[in-house]
Amino acid sequence: MDYPLTLVEAREDYNRFALKGLQTFPQIVFYDAAYPMGNLYVWPAPTAVNYEMHITVKTQLTSFASLTTTMALPPEYQEALMWNLSARLRPMYGL
Repeated sequence: MDYPLTLVEAREDYNRFALKGLQTFPQIVFYDAAYPMGNLYVWPAPTAVNYEMHITVKTQLTSFASLTTTMALPPEYQEALMWNLSARLRPMYGL
């Protein structure tokens, strides 16, 4: 049976949990986006070793090696890349 965890988005909110070592059924998760590797904190800590966690994450695009590099991207990326490029170029043209 899948059970969704509540995402706490700010470290300040996660720091308000006083008993970090409490062990019971997990309810809350906090993702610390540290660089280069993030940390995932689950609260309360799981009591059993047979829990399984499924995580869906957004991934960052890697840098293009050159302007002629061919990248295989999903179709929905084209619009996102196009609009973000136009947002970055607008100020250069006084728009």
